[in-house]
Amino acid sequence: MNNSKIIIPFGELVNRSLSYVVYNYAILFKMMIVPVLLMFAVQLLLPKLGLSMFIVMIISSYLGVACCRKIVLNEEPVLSADYFRYMLVYLLRYLGISLLIFSVGSIFLGIVYLFGDEVAKTTVIGILQGKAPGLDASITIYFYLLIALLVAAFYSVRLRLSLASAAVNDQDINMLQAFQISKGNTWRLFGGFILANIPVLVIYFILLKLAMYLPDNLLWGLVFAFLGTIANGIDICIKASFDAHVYQYFAYFYHKQIEDAEAAAAKQLVEEEIKRRRD
Repeated sequence: MNNSKIIIPFGELVNRSLSYVVYNYAILFKMMIVPVLLMFAVQLLLPKLGLSMFIVMIISSYLGVACCRKIVLNEEPVLSADYFRYMLVYLLRYLGISLLIFSVGSIFLGIVYLFGDEVAKTTVIGILQGKAPGLDASITIYFYLLIALLVAAFYSVRLRLSLASAAVNDQDINMLQAFQISKGNTWRLFGGFILANIPVLVIYFILLKLAMYLPDNLLWGLVFAFLGTIANGIDICIKASFDAHVYQYFAYFYHKQIEDAEAAAAKQLVEEEIKRRRD
């Protein structure tokens, strides 16, 4: 098989990912409205944060799979045993990518705690408890923790290709294969992923600014919670669009390489058979 490096066009990737969402907003809105309502209801009615987050992740995987299948296969979401299987693989891979990123941060904190002084140990405990940094030394640890997480995220973005492959049931591209075939594209994929998510960051920023100037009461709290859930749905759709377009590009050339290699092997077998018969 020809293992030539596949290089994805950066500008085209970002343009296609965002353009699809803009030009197909009606289709995506129709697709996301029920999941968004369910996510809002779950966050509102379930007091336990862990259970609420888990159910929201399941709903998010439904929407992510639906968007990927719509973009790649032009297929509307239809609940079935197969669809739930795609969701399960999608969710497990998403959790695997998240775990990989946070494990790097955990390893860093573990090293700091084991080999650091008392200030470092106190800082690590504070981070685990969600407390803000105080001393300059603590801020330094926070800074290096952020660097470690960014490096992990930088390389892990290549694994997102496997999310779309799970959504469309492409069993040839798993997480390891996704990392291998996207080699040489880390900067392009990471930069494209950041740019593709800027619109949602702008939406969140606007919502936060508006929340500062509006009355602090239950009604407005519910309104902004619902708007935040809508923004989360848009975020899922944009990320799925990015993943699907990355998948389409790499899958096309990867499968073409496999087909070319199989055709070349078959041709060689035929030539060898002809030569054997002549001899």
